[in-house]
Amino acid sequence: MTETGGQKGASEIMKKYRLHGLAWALTLGFLMLPVFGWSYSLMPITFSGYTRSEPLTNFPALVTFTNFTGFLSSSGHDLRFWTNSFARGTPLNYEISGWSNNGISYVWVQVPELTSATTIYATWGNPTYNFQDAYTTNGAVWTNMYAAVWHMNQATNPVDSCRFPNDHSVAGGQFGDLTNTFLGYGLNYTNFGLAPIQNYSDVSNTFTLSFWYYPRSNGGNIGGGTGFGALFGDDALGNSYPGITRHSGNGTPLGFRNNYTYRVFSPITEFNAWHYFSWRGAYPSINPSVITDGSAIASGSPLDFGIAPLFLIGTGSSIYRCIDGIATEMRMSTKIMTTNWVWAEYQNMASNAVFQSYGPLTIQDLVGTKFFFR
Repeated sequence: MTETGGQKGASEIMKKYRLHGLAWALTLGFLMLPVFGWSYSLMPITFSGYTRSEPLTNFPALVTFTNFTGFLSSSGHDLRFWTNSFARGTPLNYEISGWSNNGISYVWVQVPELTSATTIYATWGNPTYNFQDAYTTNGAVWTNMYAAVWHMNQATNPVDSCRFPNDHSVAGGQFGDLTNTFLGYGLNYTNFGLAPIQNYSDVSNTFTLSFWYYPRSNGGNIGGGTGFGALFGDDALGNSYPGITRHSGNGTPLGFRNNYTYRVFSPITEFNAWHYFSWRGAYPSINPSVITDGSAIASGSPLDFGIAPLFLIGTGSSIYRCIDGIATEMRMSTKIMTTNWVWAEYQNMASNAVFQSYGPLTIQDLVGTKFFFR
């Protein structure tokens, strides 16, 4: 086919513009090519193991990665989470509590609404996101009335991951020793003197205190010890109450102490085993209760005091009331968490691979325009 005069003129004009465009590009110091590609990893995470009817808003879910490859950052900073498989919109808040390129990484993700049908999507390897975003370190994950969250994963000065930081400080003793747990790390307390004091800045008379605990004995066995240890105690009145303690006597359960009286006991009595405890109450309107391992519930008598702004972890107000065991993932909320919330917390940590399913992992291709700069 031969070109007409008009077609030939238009062709010459287009050719002229392309040459001028290339000249401008070279003058400005870059060469533009129309197409190039890179790829990133995408993995769905579905929470089909949450079988309760109550939707949980802004639930902090534990997501684990084991020997995954393709990360651009050796610290996982290119990791992102989304509510859609297109990896578009606003990424979900998350926090890395432990990262390993050759083992298990532990990441807490804020799920906007948790139901049995919820699916979120993890992506990594996209160079657009090869940086650590502010929401990964500013406590944005823990917005649901959380006042303090300790992963117990630092050997010294264990930090509070929440928005008010209530970091550990030591009074007359030492921190627990960093040790491995099924959730990464924890602090191992072995009957040594007065342990960390916390300054609890967001005081509330309504509370839920939750933690994993592995007791080896009742504790309090140093020197002229009393034969019981306090895992968590209010030091404002100098008598570690209200407090959560392992009472003296073999086989007696962990109890919540308030004004010298044990108000409620956990139904779990065994040593040398991990258990998840959630102590709930409100002064003076709601009697304290404890949910152990997500389902065993016990209730007690009314409180005489609320929660004060100064408390202890790993000991009571006496150096002879220290615990003998390992603690990890301790958190304080200024509301009474529902039984469904506590059950989901327990299942998510205790049976992570059952509570949620991972995969299949796919590789997504991206196409764009590439600029080469001189």
